[in-house]
Amino acid sequence: MDRRPANAKVDDRDSKFELLVKDIVNGKTDRFLCATPSDAKRYEERVLDTLSQLKLWISDNAETSEGIVVEF
Repeated sequence: MDRRPANAKVDDRDSKFELLVKDIVNGKTDRFLCATPSDAKRYEERVLDTLSQLKLWISDNAETSEGIVVEF
């Protein structure tokens, strides 16, 4: 998810603005600063929508069949 603010410096590393799934799973607080409460609400909606899409992608790509044994 692109979270690079408009006032970021050109030489800032992209990793500075990354929100990783592992951070969310590990309970790390997301401290992304929004300019207004309205921006914060839209940001929250984007994060929740992105997580919902990720969940659908994982379930679509999950192995759901029984294992197959092939003998040589």
